[in-house]
Amino acid sequence: MRRALVGLAAIVAFSAPSTASAFEKQWHLGGGLGAGVASAASGSLGPVGGLYAGYGLTDEFDLRLEFSAGLHDLTDGAPGSEEIGPSLAYTGAFGATYKLDVIEWIPYVGLLVGYAGFNGDAVPPGVAAESEQAVKGALDLSTIFGIDYALSRNTGLGAMLRYHAFMTDGLTDYPYMSFMLRAEYRWGW
Repeated sequence: MRRALVGLAAIVAFSAPSTASAFEKQWHLGGGLGAGVASAASGSLGPVGGLYAGYGLTDEFDLRLEFSAGLHDLTDGAPGSEEIGPSLAYTGAFGATYKLDVIEWIPYVGLLVGYAGFNGDAVPPGVAAESEQAVKGALDLSTIFGIDYALSRNTGLGAMLRYHAFMTDGLTDYPYMSFMLRAEYRWGW
């Protein structure tokens, strides 16, 4: 009889629903710090920071608005060229993420589209500018991969890898990669 009760308790314990940490109609606000690097020889590793806001359409899909900025020493892209100075690369993008809610751990992937701007002494090759001193810009198509850990229903920590394709002269892809450790606050479920 005792074995039957222990077996029944184990079945109930393992079949009871777990508390999920990703919710629909939930707002997210957060920020992060990390590093970014141009995938071409014309870039250097530099610090990156970012802010983001999101809204949970369903348990699986979020809409997301991301802003980030990084400081990098770029070259003019010519073989053997010297670094010609620091450039601030900043992006603003909007898109959607798909979350796989696994109790406290929440992996996600997403697609974003937005604007990338560059100012300073150097910009990625092919980026058009209105004048010598103007901020140069490009279309930013991004793919993000991340994982969040729900410390509580209201707070989370995570890590995100973002691949940027800066479309500089129509269809030329100038790749850029950033990695950030992030923290967020959630509300509104």
